[in-house]
Amino acid sequence: MKNYSIFSISALFIAATIVTSCSKDDEPTVSVSKLFVSNADTDPAVANLSIFDPADGATLAAPMTYNTAAPDGNGIVYDASSNVGFQVSRSTKSIKLFSVSSTGSVMNGSSFTDASLASGRGAAYDAINKVLYVASNTDSTIRVYNNAPALSGTVTANKVFKLNGQPWGIAFAANKLMVLIDLDRKEIQLFNNVNSIASGTVTPSNKITIPSSTRLHGLTYDASSDVLIATEIGAAAAPAIPNPTVAAFNADGGIYIIEGALAKFTANAAVTPDRTIIGSNTKLGNPVDVKFDARSGKKLIYIAEKANKSILVFRLTDSGNMAPTTMATVTTLPEAIFLDAR
Repeated sequence: MKNYSIFSISALFIAATIVTSCSKDDEPTVSVSKLFVSNADTDPAVANLSIFDPADGATLAAPMTYNTAAPDGNGIVYDASSNVGFQVSRSTKSIKLFSVSSTGSVMNGSSFTDASLASGRGAAYDAINKVLYVASNTDSTIRVYNNAPALSGTVTANKVFKLNGQPWGIAFAANKLMVLIDLDRKEIQLFNNVNSIASGTVTPSNKITIPSSTRLHGLTYDASSDVLIATEIGAAAAPAIPNPTVAAFNADGGIYIIEGALAKFTANAAVTPDRTIIGSNTKLGNPVDVKFDARSGKKLIYIAEKANKSILVFRLTDSGNMAPTTMATVTTLPEAIFLDAR
């Protein structure tokens, strides 16, 4: 029979502890909730990218601000797995690349320009295939850029999808591209197997309409919960109100929440949203973009409110004339947002 000293037993315990600890090195120790805000200001002195970090607290602290040289900022996306982000600069017909440092700061990367990008708006990213989709509203197209992280200088889109209406908000999930059609169409189109679609005039696989809406704009979709959320901007020309009071807010905007979205697309029918957030208490004037935190215990809806210069946060269960759960007033013109929540 072998005899083990207390020193040997201690050594074995320490070794086991080290092995166990090392095996968990790649597990996240803290949650992440960063809201990236692309600002539409054209003044080069204005910081065109803002980040709220964290974005899921009881309040929204003042954001960190960065100048990524993307005036008239529109669509923005960020892929945490590869640490690459893209921001559309509508006025320069460019897409600016950025990354995020270990301390949370934004670092500017390269950029690429497409002279044929008439009016860059929403953006969506297929991280597996490294494909960037950019909506261009005035010429009714979606531009498709392959191997987007490696692009720089002057480029030409690999594909151009010609639509039957003006796209604005777009969302990508599981090789499906959802495209919101602007103006009076009140329509959201679904393109299945989008990476196999060729250039040229394209026809959606399915579509839904929201007849109760006036003018749709922002769009987000979460595949894990099959929830689609779109924003209503109402009268887009309504004047912005400097430093608005609760009573003075321009509040003709709204949010439409659609659950079980894919089945409703299959029916190719008009839909009644499961819930609508609208009314004077909402502070929704021109909600131009929307994102959703689908994590358990969160279920938060983020809104870029352009006319009233604010970021608004609601809950998925909200309905009717609800006040935001949290909000932040900003000095810039928030045009598009992206949420990194994990």
